[in-house]
Amino acid sequence: MFEKIVLRRSDKGPALSAGELAEALLFYQNVHIILDDGSLRGLVCQIGMPTLVSLLSRPNISAVYCEESLGVHTETTADGSKHSFIAFSFEGNKEVGHLSGRKKKLELVLSKLGYEKKQARRLVERFRKNVPVRKLTSDHFIEGGILESARMDLFDSDYVHQATRFALADMVGVENAPPTFHLMYCQMISHFA
Repeated sequence: MFEKIVLRRSDKGPALSAGELAEALLFYQNVHIILDDGSLRGLVCQIGMPTLVSLLSRPNISAVYCEESLGVHTETTADGSKHSFIAFSFEGNKEVGHLSGRKKKLELVLSKLGYEKKQARRLVERFRKNVPVRKLTSDHFIEGGILESARMDLFDSDYVHQATRFALADMVGVENAPPTFHLMYCQMISHFA
């Protein structure tokens, strides 16, 4: 048995699967889960919130919840496009308006997944007792936050070259990717804030 594993997302999609969680619990003494909106919804749909809350109360399972999602914002100007890494979070919708507080947001998620208001409220309380909230933009995961770390990665030409090669091979297939290519690295960096 291995000592510890950290789970964030599935290798086959955005949501962590119940099978991946079960496999981790079988082979590791301790399991830590980094939950975001997608992985939380995915696990709730697969195993239900009562089961998830029960698992998270076990001593060998820990988790954090990140309300923020990461993305790239593109702004088009007369000089071309400028891209920025961003973190954003859900604050409400047209039906309910602006939601103040994390508790209300989680209750809405559960109600959208079919839980009655009273049951959703109880489950959210139990969830919040075992799962602290962490920000991707804070120093919790990496000093300076994940956005700054990603921005700094853009200045590592070897990293950018390998990432581009990997993405290109994934998009067109390894057999169709050119064996050598030249990346206009300087120009790309100037368009990324």
